[in-house]
Amino acid sequence: MKKEIILSAKSIDDSLYRLYRISLDYRYSGDQRTAYVAKVANDTVHWWIGTGRASAMFLKAFVNLSDYRMNTLIKKCVAADTGTESDSIAVIKKYLKVEN
Repeated sequence: MKKEIILSAKSIDDSLYRLYRISLDYRYSGDQRTAYVAKVANDTVHWWIGTGRASAMFLKAFVNLSDYRMNTLIKKCVAADTGTESDSIAVIKKYLKVEN
């Protein structure tokens, strides 16, 4: 039986903080492009949720991510070499398997 996910401001803030903390690890990777893409991915998710563009499905999928899967999410953005918000959101939505 799956654990019921309750969306609250605290659970969303906790998930955003975990994503931020994980994206900081890429800052010290030695590669400027990787650090930049990780920062764009982090900033984009913060912006997408903060402006109210994220759907409930997006929020549920995002809040449910483990640290390992958040790291994989950033790796997917780095592998796709996203450098813009629209590219990052497309990769993130595809990874989370949400339409809007």
